[in-house]
Amino acid sequence: KGRATILSALDALVAGEMLAGENAYQLDSGAKVEAQKRVCVSELPSTLVLQLKRFELDYESLRHAKLNSECAFPTSLDMMPYTTRGASARAAGRPLDEAAWYELVGVVVHSGTAMYGHYYAYVRTADVWLAFNDQAVTPFDPARIPGECFGGSRPIPGASSVSAME
Repeated sequence: KGRATILSALDALVAGEMLAGENAYQLDSGAKVEAQKRVCVSELPSTLVLQLKRFELDYESLRHAKLNSECAFPTSLDMMPYTTRGASARAAGRPLDEAAWYELVGVVVHSGTAMYGHYYAYVRTADVWLAFNDQAVTPFDPARIPGECFGGSRPIPGASSVSAME
């Protein structure tokens, strides 16, 4: 939530937060100590799947809400900076001497609200992108990924006065 790109979200996870004061980390002994809390990937998989948390509970209305803010992502992603080894190198001021590149091969999109909606996917097979939408499989131009997959609001095709949030 609140991150305009996948890269800024990954950077925030690796940067972490300081646990101090009343929020300090509590040891088994009961003593509290300042600590840095962060999330790093210890081992990279052969296939990487990233899932955005786009639903949350609105504590004022006690209803589920969908996050509609835009979140851009690259078609190529080096995950090495987000590993334990990469975070350690960054903290020590050392350059990373290796990379772990992943290429985008698919995107699943949700149109609708937190309570109802529709899922469809864009998938790359060899050098051809296809749109999978229920029983229809059609060619897809990957240049349309930002407009179709980064989020935001737009009308649902065939629906009246309902917005789709992706």
